[in-house]
Order: sequence, then structure tokens, then C-alpha cells
Amino acid sequence: MYRIFVYGTLKRGMPNHSLIEDVQNGKAVYVANGTMAEKYPMVVEPNFGIPFLLDNPGEGKNVEGEVWDVDSNMLKKLDGIEMHPDWYTRFEKDIVVKDEAAESNKSAIIKCWTYILCDFSPKLTTYKYLSTYTNEDVVYIPPNERFLKNFDPWSMKK
Repeated sequence: MYRIFVYGTLKRGMPNHSLIEDVQNGKAVYVANGTMAEKYPMVVEPNFGIPFLLDNPGEGKNVEGEVWDVDSNMLKKLDGIEMHPDWYTRFEKDIVVKDEAAESNKSAIIKCWTYILCDFSPKLTTYKYLSTYTNEDVVYIPPNERFLKNFDPWSMKK
């Protein structure tokens, strides 16, 4: 099993979460909510509602998300969706999780894989840095509909 941290459209209640729920993609077990131990800039491209976690550690906010244990089949599916390593790169990062069942509500740091955009366009740094992704403020446009609006994903890269 692989421990993965999702912060955007793969979270529960978000547009792509059905990919994690689909047992045909592999096994996935929810572990806990978590927060990245190190600050990173997370932005949302406003025209398509796409969240980007930018490879600029120490800048931005402590991004919130979910921790999942996934098998190798699900990890391959997620790598495909995130176009790893051509688009996003999967890195292992420290994630802070709280034991909500314990009376002391103690925190622990665990290692999780997460997807980060390297070699990003400077344009993305002009967007507001967020700590959590919701699709309340923007409309997420799924990949199969982006061509209708002439979205060029490579314009987000250098």
C-alpha cells in the first residue's frame, strides 16, 4: 500500500473523487484529514477551476487535504490522471494528522506521496494562495470539456 495526500479534486465531495471510490481502479482506504507540514502555494486557475500545488516550498500556506492508503493499481491510476511525471511530479512529503479519536487530540507527522507542479508558469503565482480547495468559488471544468474552451494545459508550465 502507498500513502497518498490529496488536496484538490480527488478529495471527498470533489469532482474527481469518484476515481478513488471506483474499486475497478484499485483499492483505496481513507486514513485521516491532514495538513502539509511545510507551506506550499496552492492556487486555483480561475477559468477552469483547476487546483495547482506549486513547487515552491516555504511559500504559501499549510495546505489541507486527505490521506488515503492506496494499492499499486490505484496509484497507477492516480499517476495517470495527474500525468506523472510529465505534468505533475509525485513527491513524498510530511503531513500532519490528528488522532481525532484520542482525548488528547495529539498530532503525528506521516510521510505521504502528493502531486506537485514543477516548472510552472510565473502567471500561476499571481493567483491567491489557498490553504484548502473547494469548488464553491469556481466552476471546475473536467478535462473532456476543456477543449471546448480552448484550454492549453501546457500554458501552465514554463
